[in-house]
Amino acid sequence: MAPLLVIVASTVAASAPAALIEAAVRVGGTQALGLAAVASVSLLLTTVSTSVVLSSVVRSAVRRRSQAFSLWRVVGALPSQVSTVVSLQLFLTAAVGAALGTALAAIFLPSLLSLALESSSGLGGIRTPISVQTGLATAGLVVIYVAVVGAAPAHRAGYQSPIQVLNDTGDSPRPALKLTSAGLLALVAGWMTAGLPSSLPTGAAQSVLIGPVLVAATAAAGPWVFPAASRAWSAVIRPGWSAAWFVARAHAIQADTRTGGPTAPLLVAIGLPVTFLVGQRTVETANSSGGSGDSGALALILGGPVLLAIVGAAARIFMSNEERGRASALMGIVGAGTGTRGLFVLWEVTIHVATATLVSALLAVAVGLSIVAAVRHEAPDVHAALEPDALAAVVALSAVFCLPAALLPALFAMRRRPIEAITSGGN
Repeated sequence: MAPLLVIVASTVAASAPAALIEAAVRVGGTQALGLAAVASVSLLLTTVSTSVVLSSVVRSAVRRRSQAFSLWRVVGALPSQVSTVVSLQLFLTAAVGAALGTALAAIFLPSLLSLALESSSGLGGIRTPISVQTGLATAGLVVIYVAVVGAAPAHRAGYQSPIQVLNDTGDSPRPALKLTSAGLLALVAGWMTAGLPSSLPTGAAQSVLIGPVLVAATAAAGPWVFPAASRAWSAVIRPGWSAAWFVARAHAIQADTRTGGPTAPLLVAIGLPVTFLVGQRTVETANSSGGSGDSGALALILGGPVLLAIVGAAARIFMSNEERGRASALMGIVGAGTGTRGLFVLWEVTIHVATATLVSALLAVAVGLSIVAAVRHEAPDVHAALEPDALAAVVALSAVFCLPAALLPALFAMRRRPIEAITSGGN
């Protein structure tokens, strides 16, 4: 169910820039230029959010069923048959999710987009219906992306030895690919920063993209960045302070070492809007515009990617219920009470949110300082305009979604005897 919801949310989020592009083609003129500008930025941020969130959820969904797939091998299924079945399951889930997402987007998105455009300068009165062709194209792209992302996990599900599955601790990151991707994205961010002085007279539009590109680079290097960040800030709390804290810290760090940890989508949810706004506001201080930004355009650009990332983070945390249930059951066997086991769940989610918040704040500071360093010669009055209010708001929104996603299944699981939770997988 969780992967299906994320695919639905991904399709709705991707439909927003698609509808704006379709509207730009239809209206033409100067309004088309404004729509195209908003759509292009929205498309980039949606791509970053979708790539991080969907890849995490799809890989986790396949890994959660790895033991069942290994049993198929034991009873005689061929590796190619297992891989084919897994790929077909992913395809059908993606097709159903994309269809539902397209239907929801067609019903609700035009009104929301029109409402946002009313508060955008020069774009009021534009209608953004989603045509059948645009809906089918968007849904098709989502299905194709899920199939591509799920190809490697599906192949691994079929060809991995059942013994390896039983000894597996989760998805292991591929250092060469991930670190290369992170390095290339960091170079792109550096290239955009270096071009700020020459583009400053025309508004330095690329300033809003520096942060999101750095967020994508950090997410790619997440299996190394997130555990290190968690260990660093949580080291100030003594392990003996709370048994629940000690277990939750170890469990959260182990989860982030995998490629499907929940901190990656949380980083996108928190870091994407904050670094975007820091880039925009800092350049405004350089141009002495002092503007507050276009609220309608900001809603169009940030709304879909942020909500998708939050839904993805909540889904990833919910999908961890099986592993969390086993850890909680083991705590019950050694004598931990219900309160301690509940605190374990609360602390684990808190650690993930806090780590994503810390990394997002550091990236926001890096974006602000890098822009200041790049344009100080051309604009001596420039200063880093950090956005603590935006950071607090999006952290609170993420917590509202993620805490229930962890606590409700855990409270239900704690009603069972610990030995039952272990033998049944914690569900």
